Amino acid sequence: MKKLILLVLVLSMTLTFLPSCAEEQEEEAAETTASTVEAATDIPVKDMQERTITFLTYNRGGGYTTTPEILKTEEQADVINDAIVSRNLTIEENYNVKIECYEDENIVEELNRLTLAGSDGSEVDFVIPSQSYAIAMMVAGHLVPLNDLPYLNFGAEYWDSNMIADTAIGGKNYMMQCDMNWVAWDTTYLVFFNKRIATEENIEDMYALVDEGKWTFETYAEISQRVYRDDGDTVVDKDDTFGTSACNVCVDAFMIGAGITYIQKDANGYLVLPSSTTEQMDNIFNEIVDFCNASETLYTDHPAYKAQRVQIAHDTFTEGRALFFVDCLATYTDLKYMEDEFGMLPLPKYDEEQKEYYTFSHFQNGSCLAIPQMAKDVDDLALIAEAIAYYSHDTVRPAYINNILEGRIAQAENDYRMIDKITSNYLYDFGLILYDYGVPVNTTVRMLVTNNLKALSSQMKSVQKMYSAKVEAINAKVSEID
Repeated sequence: MKKLILLVLVLSMTLTFLPSCAEEQEEEAAETTASTVEAATDIPVKDMQERTITFLTYNRGGGYTTTPEILKTEEQADVINDAIVSRNLTIEENYNVKIECYEDENIVEELNRLTLAGSDGSEVDFVIPSQSYAIAMMVAGHLVPLNDLPYLNFGAEYWDSNMIADTAIGGKNYMMQCDMNWVAWDTTYLVFFNKRIATEENIEDMYALVDEGKWTFETYAEISQRVYRDDGDTVVDKDDTFGTSACNVCVDAFMIGAGITYIQKDANGYLVLPSSTTEQMDNIFNEIVDFCNASETLYTDHPAYKAQRVQIAHDTFTEGRALFFVDCLATYTDLKYMEDEFGMLPLPKYDEEQKEYYTFSHFQNGSCLAIPQMAKDVDDLALIAEAIAYYSHDTVRPAYINNILEGRIAQAENDYRMIDKITSNYLYDFGLILYDYGVPVNTTVRMLVTNNLKALSSQMKSVQKMYSAKVEAINAKVSEID
């Protein structure tokens, strides 16, 4: 029922999330919006005696920040800002708390500094890190295990249950993701497609392929390789028209889409880096190597383009010279201004036997939610987390999708269905998440693709001992945490 309500909200151009026109109107607009949020009947309400709830967020510059998930910002769309204000006011009123936030360029170091300084717990109640940051905090012993906390209903639709399952180590969870974490959606990878080129090339209905479970990597690659047009100089270069434009992050995305994870878990839930690859892993990897090195693909990590890899991949699509573009949802902000109409598709599956489409959210630039060890009264914080997740579902999530669909109502039905599918089934792999902890498995894999080398099995064997030592160290750290 909630998904149906959400679709109605998305299609409506008269949402209650109205943009503020002046500074003096912001509080009035926020109060009006907040009044539309109904109180939850199954989440307890508690008077927390005017407690200040402080969130620590990261802001590395260049748009890489989680601050907008908890506070309105000038850079963010009014529809999302108003949803956040609405949700926060509801929480503050229901629990008699004040929500505050402060950001730091490196929240791992900041949390470490506060912890070593002997904080009394008044500084930080929650952190909103990326997955990589959360692991660093966890290994340092600075995060609270979530498993035994009350109130947290991870089976509810507003929580990402896959993160709970996939990122557990030894049965313990330290990071959670919910419908407040729209930065995780922003850093979610998908396949954009140019509808003009698709029509010119008589491409079949790709929305239907997705809905019928036939959107596989083989099908995607075959369609992509139908498109290549030289610009007239008889030289393959960035000015030609291609089937796909993408940088090397597409390798991570395609592997996740095919259900591949590099690091597995043993019978006790601890991390293991296998000494050998699987047949499925080798097969999809070899297909990706062929695909990225085909003349119909503009793979921008090749030497001729690498210095401007992200910009070239982006411009090729926005200028109407690529059928497909593999990038994150945040790119939608720029694509809105394209002359050509475009659509969105999930990452392709390994084959039709794969039951679900899997989604990749960037491990360094995304977001999740965690509770630091220094925090006081963590049971109350668990209640606040549950409430924020619940109220974000009917405020932040529809506002986010509405912002993406703005001005595209004619395509809203297909676009909504794809966005909902894309942001509803993430797959998390410690082989990616541990990149900043000395286990850069994906760097190894990307380099093989860039160099057109089908040597995944032998390369993984060569690094297995070195990477496994790091993985075992993490297991040991987790086993020591109470």
